[in-house]
Amino acid sequence: MRLRRARPADAPALAALRWEFRAALARTNETRRAFLKRCTPWMRGRLSPGSGWLAWIAEERGRILGHLWLATIEKVPNPVAEAERHAYVTNVYVRPENRGARLGERLMAAAVSWCESHDVASAILWPTRKSRSLYARHGFGAATGLMERPRSAASRGRSRRA
Repeated sequence: MRLRRARPADAPALAALRWEFRAALARTNETRRAFLKRCTPWMRGRLSPGSGWLAWIAEERGRILGHLWLATIEKVPNPVAEAERHAYVTNVYVRPENRGARLGERLMAAAVSWCESHDVASAILWPTRKSRSLYARHGFGAATGLMERPRSAASRGRSRRA
């Protein structure tokens, strides 16, 4: 098994894994084919240089076993000694048959290492109950200074995509 940064050519396989990941959690509102048609070019564009997105994949013999996505969030330039970007970690997924092999640990370590070497002020994510211990082992904790305004229930009902 090796870990590497994802490339635009990985987009079709990553889009299929995104479907696998999310469709297992809730009823879908589009077909697999429609989703892949929409998601693949989105991922290809985000994996292109300069997009502000990065992804790491764990693979074995050319098959992707797991992945992690990270988006950089620029801060307004600051005249004081303060890092000028944040990171948003998302879409952390390891195929069910590959869980327990510490792939999530290795993916998180790669993302945290990247953040530390690229002057990221803080990294944020939204954990599931099951994933909290993984993130805690990598230095994540409950935020005290972050506020969130979730989308209202009324506007969620109007959206065609979840």
